[in-house]
Amino acid sequence: MLKLVVFSLVFAKFKKKITVFVSGSIKPRFNDKDNQRHKCSGNVEVSYEGQWLPVSKKTLDNKETQNTICTELQCGNGLSSKPYFGPKPTENHVIIIQECSQKTIAECKVETAELSGSNSQTSDLGGLHCSNWKTLALEDFGPSQTSSENICKGDLVVYSNKESEPKRNFVSSQEFSKDVGTKLCEAMKCGNYKRYRNSTELLKADNWYEGIFKCKNSTNIWDCETQKQQRDQNETAKLFIECHGEPTVKLSANGELSIDDASVCNSHWKEEYSHMVCQQLGRGNAIPNLSKNQRKTLTVSYHVHCENHNYLIGQCQRTKGRCNEGPVFIYCSRDVEFNTTDSCGGVLRIKYQKTPDKYVEVCPANFTRELSDKLCNKLNCGIFDSNKKKDIPQTKVEKSFDCGSSYKDPRYCVLKETCQNPTSFFCKGYQEPPTQPPPTEPTDPVPIIVGVLIVLILVSLIVVFVRYRIKRKNRKSMMPSDMEEADWDSGEYEDVDKSDEMGSFNRGRFRSDSDVEKERDVESNKSYNYDDVDEVTEAQPLTPQGSVVRAAKDQDLQDGVDKPSDGKFSSGFNHHFNTLNSPG
Repeated sequence: MLKLVVFSLVFAKFKKKITVFVSGSIKPRFNDKDNQRHKCSGNVEVSYEGQWLPVSKKTLDNKETQNTICTELQCGNGLSSKPYFGPKPTENHVIIIQECSQKTIAECKVETAELSGSNSQTSDLGGLHCSNWKTLALEDFGPSQTSSENICKGDLVVYSNKESEPKRNFVSSQEFSKDVGTKLCEAMKCGNYKRYRNSTELLKADNWYEGIFKCKNSTNIWDCETQKQQRDQNETAKLFIECHGEPTVKLSANGELSIDDASVCNSHWKEEYSHMVCQQLGRGNAIPNLSKNQRKTLTVSYHVHCENHNYLIGQCQRTKGRCNEGPVFIYCSRDVEFNTTDSCGGVLRIKYQKTPDKYVEVCPANFTRELSDKLCNKLNCGIFDSNKKKDIPQTKVEKSFDCGSSYKDPRYCVLKETCQNPTSFFCKGYQEPPTQPPPTEPTDPVPIIVGVLIVLILVSLIVVFVRYRIKRKNRKSMMPSDMEEADWDSGEYEDVDKSDEMGSFNRGRFRSDSDVEKERDVESNKSYNYDDVDEVTEAQPLTPQGSVVRAAKDQDLQDGVDKPSDGKFSSGFNHHFNTLNSPG
């Protein structure tokens, strides 16, 4: 017979909802979607009506509930609750467990509550650490025992917490396969598997991890874990793994942090994470209390959580999701630069971003003589001059310094506070700025404008005169030689009418055949004097007579008519030819 569990316990923060469960359908798990490197630690979820719902943090603060969940998941006893990691889940309900001293939560009092309005925050949700928790890491210290910056290669190490302090053990390369390498690189968020090699360094027996990994159709790297075969420690080699996809960590010019070109969410971000980023980038430590707080929503960003053994930000657990807390901004100490408004003195200014020439004025407070001398040395201005004072205009300054005796470097003294009264800071190398000459009176623009107008008018007149002279010269070159210049300029002259000449010319050039025949008859009967030859030649038409007659003959031939010659043309021509050739 199935057992039904019904109860109506109400939390003040949640809307009450009485729920009936079938005992066999209730079971817990650790959400390992982005948590594959961890075992027995992480966000807790409970299966309810086919859905996996998060668990209330208040529920997980209860020691009996912790032990029940850890025991059911074969993870030992409960160690402690932990904050929920990652973006807010899409489900709008949360599991509440009470009076749970049993072996399974199905035997406990369970209900769901709806998250709504301002209550729908991840701070209402929780995770859990069990005593058998384990996590994987790749660590490459090399012969010099200095850590490598590449987080995706190194000896495979298992951290566990059966005792009060995490224990660090090396994994053997025994029975290693490519499938194991693929699962390991996936769990470490390092892309694809590249290669592995054996490290023959001798280790004590208690430094070896008791298990090995043999993967075959497994979905999780911890499903591949099996018991290591007992061998002599001299025959066992450490497993050194290399993966392809090392994450890229960057700080923009204005200090915004990104991993693989995605912003990092400010939710649950800690100051020690900022130090880790600056150290990984080789830029010192982070400047405390100087991060921006932009409450803007990011659609896609990384949520990050680091364990105590992580020394690089890329080693930390991360998952992508929506962010309502805004991005992370970090300013590193080695990016800080100082100067003063005057040479070696005046108001102290600081630049803590990579953007060029963006200095802001600061107010030194609790500045020791030692730090003042260090700052003057950084400015190449000797040592601090405590006797030099100067009145500074009272303005609101964006940043202030507060350097107590514990500070050894002024770059770490920056605080995000404003001050009303900026103070002066002078070094021995200070020199008074040169006295500025009195400002000259502005020049009256009216005379300049009048002069420019006069010049423009003169230039216009010159251009008009030159154009007139050129035009007059061109017209004069076209004037006839028999015309007076005054008449040509006045334009009063007659155009020659050549219409009659053209008519006469046309009449003389184009004549009919009958006119040609008549003229030929007349000329044949005339006798010319020798002196009249030139006149006769001039009176002849432009078209040769022979061509006209030849054309007429050609036309008769085409018509098929053979006309006999009347002899007039030949007799006239012979008479004219004899007259020209006769002597005297």
